[in-house]
Amino acid sequence: MERLPVLAILVPFFFIPLNPEPLIGATHPCHVLILGDSITAGYGVTPSEAYPARLQQKIRLLDWPFEVINGGLSGETTAGGRRRIPWMLRTPVDVFLVTLGGNDALRGIPPEEVRDNLIAIIHAVRKRFPHAVTII
Repeated sequence: MERLPVLAILVPFFFIPLNPEPLIGATHPCHVLILGDSITAGYGVTPSEAYPARLQQKIRLLDWPFEVINGGLSGETTAGGRRRIPWMLRTPVDVFLVTLGGNDALRGIPPEEVRDNLIAIIHAVRKRFPHAVTII
């Protein structure tokens, strides 16, 4: 199994603080793409209550030059994320957060298939934006 280095491990709703210093000095807004499922999309809550919007609110309070892109889709699996990632990468990405896998587990998708899909997603991001920080 190929190992991919990542900056941090995230569990939905728990944000492990990152050191944003290298990105804060950027001359353009840094884009944070969150690829996820209904939790990311904000199913059942208003758009402003979805966690990507809440993250954007906190970033604004800190006056950091980051723009959060909500790439959540209700019912999304890692296979669906793998199909969607080329379209999502039309926008520059500096930080990439993937929160897929829950729906795969609910559907009984084999862990090896989930792993392969996640690796393919991360490779697609790294190929297009090698500087992007990856968080899973």
